[in-house]
Amino acid sequence: MLLNPQATSLRSVTKTQEHPFRQWIKEGDFIRGFQQNNFEPYNIPRQELPESYFQTGDIEIIRRSTLVSGSISGNNVIPLFIEHQDMVDIDTDNDWKDAERK
Repeated sequence: MLLNPQATSLRSVTKTQEHPFRQWIKEGDFIRGFQQNNFEPYNIPRQELPESYFQTGDIEIIRRSTLVSGSISGNNVIPLFIEHQDMVDIDTDNDWKDAERK
């Protein structure tokens, strides 16, 4: 962040395995895809989808001024790219055991 004074934070990310445009939301008896202004991104061929990233939570660095302004990340987030296999996400006891094996 020292190299970019406009940065509000730094967050570790990894390339998504499932693209968010392929995600669906359940509403009542039906599901709907993410769409905006009659644009149906879930119908775009997978190869043409823009790259997307998942925040891993491994590393997050935030400027104090960003926090004081009421945000956790701000608008200018620098990515720290992590390989998916190196990501450690611990939500369950099994996740903990897997992390210990790494």
